[in-house]
Amino acid sequence: MEEIKELLAKDPVRNINLLHFMENYRILRTHREGTSVLVEGVSDKHWIYISSTDGNELHSLMEKYRDPGRDRNFAVIEPWMEKYILRGTAGIDWELRCEKLYLPPDAELQMSGIPLVTLDSVHSRYIYDNYEYKDYLESRYIRERIDQGPAYAVFQKERPAAWIMTHDDGAIGLLHVMPEYRGRGFARALLIHISDFLRRQGRLPFLHIEPDNAASLSLAQSVGYIRHSSISWFGTLYSRSLSR
Repeated sequence: MEEIKELLAKDPVRNINLLHFMENYRILRTHREGTSVLVEGVSDKHWIYISSTDGNELHSLMEKYRDPGRDRNFAVIEPWMEKYILRGTAGIDWELRCEKLYLPPDAELQMSGIPLVTLDSVHSRYIYDNYEYKDYLESRYIRERIDQGPAYAVFQKERPAAWIMTHDDGAIGLLHVMPEYRGRGFARALLIHISDFLRRQGRLPFLHIEPDNAASLSLAQSVGYIRHSSISWFGTLYSRSLSR
């Protein structure tokens, strides 16, 4: 395990999701082929992470790992990898595509004067019910992310009006502003605050945004985030006819 972590650490921006996941969740198994790595672990789901820059290595890795008997969930997959992963499956069941951005160490953060509070998990159900991407996660995941922190909110009328957290792989996310409170600078204040917190913890702030979410991309870039790559999360389907 430590040997794999050392290998991944040679390209910290590309592998930051996987490194964080390995530090914080139960790892079921790992596979390596040259400089390519596959890691399977459990957070809210069974996830498979892959780090690779070589098609031949990834092909060999998938051939050794492939188990046609069950569906799988893949995380932070670059577009070129999909043809190797999907070979022998019935295709994709669900998918979320994003752009990965990170905050360079020399980017300056201008803190806002908007009062923020640390979020309490007592509000997890309210946040889940009002989160626009809840189809991709479960309510217990929200509670877990609040409990493990960092998680911040802006309150209005004794309820969260806007909030932000980190995902299980360390990415900043779950940012949401209730419609009636948009345009007040809450999202920017939250993003800057959590980015500053992560920096002070010695971590590189990074996040994922859907490519057609122009407002969020503009916000992140205005704070100083720069694009690294296109990535996706998806689940594969298994068809029994493939094994006949």
